[in-house]
Formats: sequence, structure tokens, C-alpha cells
Amino acid sequence: MCDVKEIVLMSIFVSIVGQSNQCDSKRLDVKRLMKTFALIESSNNPNAIGDGGKAYGLYQFHLARWLECGGTKENWRRATRTEQDKIMRTALTRYLARTSDLTKIANYHNMGNPSSKVTLYTRKFRRIYNEKD
Repeated sequence: MCDVKEIVLMSIFVSIVGQSNQCDSKRLDVKRLMKTFALIESSNNPNAIGDGGKAYGLYQFHLARWLECGGTKENWRRATRTEQDKIMRTALTRYLARTSDLTKIANYHNMGNPSSKVTLYTRKFRRIYNEKD
């Protein structure tokens, strides 16, 4: 469940995203972050199943993270792309409340903690995020 601080941060994030697709002092692009995660995690497949059946969808959410970010057990494996995007925006709100470093954001999603450890995943994440469209 969300605490008051997270609700306030989400409200601020939603208002920022509603005005533009960029946030924080480094001007990270939320749409680009979402696109990067979708490409890395599922090759942009909203029905992808990974991690031995423990991860689902565009962003390969495990059930625990899905629930933490406002999803329900019932819609975890049946969520539409729109629902998956909504949950990912909530997850990004949490990540961006802690850091604006791309490596840490990638690790937070992939490993569950905002580590600065550089891995093949974080290198790929940074490369794709920084590619021009």
C-alpha cells in the first residue's frame, strides 16, 4: 500500500507528466523510460511471460511489485497495455523519488534496489534510453 509521502509524490509526478513527458532536474523523459523498459523487458510484448512464469507483461512485473504499484492479483496476467502503462508510471514515480540516475533506475526495476552496480542490463538500458528515435 502507498503511504502519504508516496501519494503526494505520485500526485506531483502525475501533474508533471500531464504537462510534459519530462521530469526532474536531469530532464529524464518518462515516455522514453517506459519505452526503454518495454523494449528490454519484453521486446514490447504486452503478453510476455518471463522469469520462469513469475514475471508478466510489457515491463515484466512480478506479482509483488504489481500489487505494490496499485495493481490487483486478478488483473496481473490479464492487464491491458493501458493498465500496464499505468502501473509502470506508478513504479517510475517510486524510482524517480529516490534517484535520477539511469543505472540506479534500471537496477531498481530489475533487481529491486537502486544500486549503482553496472551490469549488462544497465549498459543495455542506458544505450537504448540514449538512442535517438
